[in-house]
Amino acid sequence: MARQIHIDRYECDMSRSTISRGSRAAAFVGFCYSIFLIICLIEISQAIDMLTPPGAITDGMTLVSARNVFEFGFFSPGSSRNRYLGIWYFQMSPQTIVWVANGNNPLNDSSGVVSIAKDGNFILQDQTERIVWSTGAENISSNGTFLQLLDSGNLVLRNDNGGNAGDYIWQSFDHFSNTWLTGMELGKDPSSGLFRRMTSWTSADDPAPGQYSCSVNPRGPPLEFVLWEEDSLQYRSGPWNGVGFSGLNFEPNNVFDLKLVVNAEETYYEYVPETKLVTTRSVLNYSGIMQRYVWNATSLKWLLVGLGNP
Repeated sequence: MARQIHIDRYECDMSRSTISRGSRAAAFVGFCYSIFLIICLIEISQAIDMLTPPGAITDGMTLVSARNVFEFGFFSPGSSRNRYLGIWYFQMSPQTIVWVANGNNPLNDSSGVVSIAKDGNFILQDQTERIVWSTGAENISSNGTFLQLLDSGNLVLRNDNGGNAGDYIWQSFDHFSNTWLTGMELGKDPSSGLFRRMTSWTSADDPAPGQYSCSVNPRGPPLEFVLWEEDSLQYRSGPWNGVGFSGLNFEPNNVFDLKLVVNAEETYYEYVPETKLVTTRSVLNYSGIMQRYVWNATSLKWLLVGLGNP
């Protein structure tokens, strides 16, 4: 009888030992998972919005604007396998591209590298170190030059010289792709000769500049909104009437207002959202049609709110 009691106690001790080991294993797994989550949170919190020398961005790496609005890096549009450098809305599905650097000169692999060159310009190089694309600014100092992605979607090259926040050496907002964002100005800057106009993509899979472009007529007055197919004028609005260009497919709304600015320094056309809570964009598609979209935060979809000539 005593022998049987001894066995029962042994089995009980073994059971306690097994439970104890199981508890320790579960605790260890839980600990490892917690560490994993902490590492993920650290990675998210360390997302950077700027590139400084001698740093570089390779395919798979990105810049993310300070408030996680836009992201900059490499992408492949549609069914294309080519790699392009561009800007898109952060963590928005489907991926919505708003600007492309090397539309005319894609990479055919993932070897692209973005860096700040010795002359201070932002450059894209391929695996042979050939410069595929560059900001091409002249007479700039390479000391303290850095690239930064702003929450507006503007990618800026600037110099850390204590100047004003808007003193940029170069900015993507001056070089439209097919998308018009809040803060982007269509038109001509007489002082620099810069002419800002939207240009369509060639197709949904090819962001190379397409056949169509639009802007404020640089040969005004009268100031009109015009659409070109290649170099041929395809559409011309009426003159500005104080609210918009007459003849345009636009009605006053509570989403955004159109604004025309004319002064001695420049003439430009922009749209201003009624509230910062509205995310809106306009796209000149590859058929030459202007499409206006507003993001619906409930359905998580872009809503088409305007369609037609610019």
